[in-house]
Amino acid sequence: MLIPEVPTLQSVLKDIEPRGPKDLVRLWTVQHTDAVTQLLKGSVPLRGREEYAYSDCAQGKRSAYKWMVGQMNERLPRQYQCHGLPVWTLPVQSPCLGDKDQVLEIQVTRERVVFSFHSPWTRLLEIFSCMGEGDEERWPDIWSTQPYLVAGASGVDQKNGDSGNIPSEAECRGSWEQIFDLTLARRVSDFAWDRRPFIQATLSQIDPCDVVRVLP
Repeated sequence: MLIPEVPTLQSVLKDIEPRGPKDLVRLWTVQHTDAVTQLLKGSVPLRGREEYAYSDCAQGKRSAYKWMVGQMNERLPRQYQCHGLPVWTLPVQSPCLGDKDQVLEIQVTRERVVFSFHSPWTRLLEIFSCMGEGDEERWPDIWSTQPYLVAGASGVDQKNGDSGNIPSEAECRGSWEQIFDLTLARRVSDFAWDRRPFIQATLSQIDPCDVVRVLP
């Protein structure tokens, strides 16, 4: 996972604020050297790859990624929809974390990108891991200490599932989509997500012409 040194939340939001679908946004992503090499040869676009996305084989991760792809496709024009795995990027420069990784700086049109808050996404990964995978996936019959809720109406995390006021499955699933509502950071006075204002961006692929540079 990328852990950037980020500016303030408000400055990040200002940089990515939508002005028009054809406006350009600059993003950074850490990718395996082999994928970068193939991209720069101009032979194939860079797309999410299962051998990297599922390398840790965490339970529920495939279901979580499938949910993210569905959410992306509800928000993207048809020509930019994702039919495999998303490419994860950041709107701030990222450190290179591995010997076999490289940092790509890219520039794409705003209409190709879906932005979301990172902290509740990590919560969603935990939720899907509890729900199981594939045919084993199910909504819980018994709550433990937390509901499968990403955010309450105020946009802050709710972690009191044992308080007796347990949300329904529909309420929980509906709350997940708030991770895409970046206006919460301005509208909600007690907004608690991403005290390190870590916003992520997903897109279906990176084309060779999107590359600005490969960071040394």
